[in-house]
Amino acid sequence: MQQTPFVRFVPFSGAIVLTMSAVGACESSGRSAAPRRTLTLDSFTASPGAVNGGVSNEVPNQEPQEAPAPGEAEPPVEIVTNAPPPPVPARPLVPGGEVVLDSLVGQINGRPIFADAFFAPIDAKLRLAAEQNSRLRFLQMLEIEIAQHLRDILESELILAQAQSQLTEQQQMGLFAFLEQQQSQFVLESGGGSKEEAGRRLLEERGITMEDFMEQERQRALIQLILQQEIAPRIVISWKDIEREYAERRAKYNPPAQARIVQIWIDMTEHPDLIEQVKERLGAGDPFMTVWAELDPGFRMEHTPMVPTGSLADVDLIGLYKEHLAGLSAGETTDPFEHVLTSGSRRMVWLHVAEINQPVGRSIYDQDVQLELRKSIFDRRFGEERMRYMEEQLGKEVMKDIGDMAIRLARVGELRYLP
Repeated sequence: MQQTPFVRFVPFSGAIVLTMSAVGACESSGRSAAPRRTLTLDSFTASPGAVNGGVSNEVPNQEPQEAPAPGEAEPPVEIVTNAPPPPVPARPLVPGGEVVLDSLVGQINGRPIFADAFFAPIDAKLRLAAEQNSRLRFLQMLEIEIAQHLRDILESELILAQAQSQLTEQQQMGLFAFLEQQQSQFVLESGGGSKEEAGRRLLEERGITMEDFMEQERQRALIQLILQQEIAPRIVISWKDIEREYAERRAKYNPPAQARIVQIWIDMTEHPDLIEQVKERLGAGDPFMTVWAELDPGFRMEHTPMVPTGSLADVDLIGLYKEHLAGLSAGETTDPFEHVLTSGSRRMVWLHVAEINQPVGRSIYDQDVQLELRKSIFDRRFGEERMRYMEEQLGKEVMKDIGDMAIRLARVGELRYLP
């Protein structure tokens, strides 16, 4: 039976403060996270099982594991929390004043976690998000990024040693092949060229070497292996689950029809002669679309409303238009009718149904649809079980304190990225 890691709390407070005289400020360069692939034990072995979110009720075969030698024990996991909120950095920088360069927000396994180092891997992503989103939206995104990054750090400390000790020889060979493939793919996505060129670009853009990058990929793969091994067998998806998911996504798989409706509308006071010309041409049999296309753009419009029930009487247009469209089919035109605007001006209007497009629905019995639904359910439940697994390893009280650390990091991030 696996033992729950020992967790010790140590209260602390600390921040690095520098007295400013004539110090130039520089920002740390952002480094974006490398793309991840979903892995299972079957990524490294030939046995059947869950692949890329699929579900298997069979626990992957494993070779018997050797028990730890007498006296040996997994290193304790030490998480230090209860730090006070970091001080607010002075703005603007004043010679002779003080400014917070960094703040200690916690320790994990004896390793201090400083805010600057914590944000470094997601710095570029957060700076871009701060520029492109509202303050409220950015703060929401910041909380998500912090939670995910904290989870990655915790999982690395808790699971990595376990993953390395449980790999079979076959899985080790598979992991080596997988990493070779990841490296080749990265070189290709970096613009082709050689491994050396990709390495130089990696060092310039992210500040890490190719060896560092591959070590990160190796650790991520190992952590995903253990998570899949521990969590995936807990997830069972029934046909009822798929039916329920399909019902919630029915609009996606059975979208309503869409109509293309073109319109002629002419001011009755200012252009009575033009109204008569249009009436004469349409009465003589000229195609509506020809007359419509030859008019000045100010006298013609186009709509592409949804038809939720399949009837033009229910299109997403004003009530007056729906009244005249009721009963029409593709290619048909309404008789001219008067439309009085809120300004009091009167327009003569013709509506023409150019086409009605009814997308083909996708049944729940479509195999691809079932796979999509199953993956959606699996991903959601995997996230839930992942959190439950972490609580089992650490305990709810520890997870609460980690949540407090996330709150402090969010306050630092707000000061760091928002004016």
